[in-house]
Amino acid sequence: MRNPAVCFCALALLACGGDDLQVENAWLRAAPDGSALGAAYMLVNNDGPATRLVAVRSDAHTMASLHETMISDGVSRMRALPSVAIPANRSVRMAPGGLHIMLMDPHRTLRVGDRFQMYLEFSDGRSLTIPVLVSRQAP
Repeated sequence: MRNPAVCFCALALLACGGDDLQVENAWLRAAPDGSALGAAYMLVNNDGPATRLVAVRSDAHTMASLHETMISDGVSRMRALPSVAIPANRSVRMAPGGLHIMLMDPHRTLRVGDRFQMYLEFSDGRSLTIPVLVSRQAP
């Protein structure tokens, strides 16, 4: 490579471990106006070592937390999770009826087509800032 900037960027990526954590299709299910709760979904791809998603924040909500929906005795129940395992070289899908990020107390009314940022923190120190689309269904 003859371009010093390209060489520097390539070395920086190698030193940081590259882009082995990626998120696809992050979306928030559109809620009725005035709703204080929402659920966000996404696909987390990990082409690197195993880690855990340990913290989530949103620039559009006061609170964000990891949750799981389970069926127990025929009743759908949600429970908060301290973290979500992201195995090495695997993907984890957050989808309706399963793992999701619960978002509470929006700073403003979010409508279909709006976007906001979420911040994901992992147990190994990696972090991601991702755009989230407000939608009626998965993109």
